[in-house]
Amino acid sequence: MIHEQLAKLAYDTVLKVMTDNEAIHPGNEWAKLNYIKHREHAINHLLDDIAGDKSEPHAEHALVRIAMMLAKAGGDKHGNSQKLL
Repeated sequence: MIHEQLAKLAYDTVLKVMTDNEAIHPGNEWAKLNYIKHREHAINHLLDDIAGDKSEPHAEHALVRIAMMLAKAGGDKHGNSQKLL
């Protein structure tokens, strides 16, 4: 089903970006930031993507920041996941 493929794509993307960037951001630094900071980073990545900036994969990084927002907020608004931090 398409939703399973989309979920796998999202999972694989988050895993790859976080693994690839562990050397730059060691020790789960992201966990120290709050929901608002992750939202700001996500928006900035989306704006950079819209502007055509190719310095990094902004859409993928925005997806990761949104996942981090959900982790900080305790999941989605429907209670579909648990607070991770």
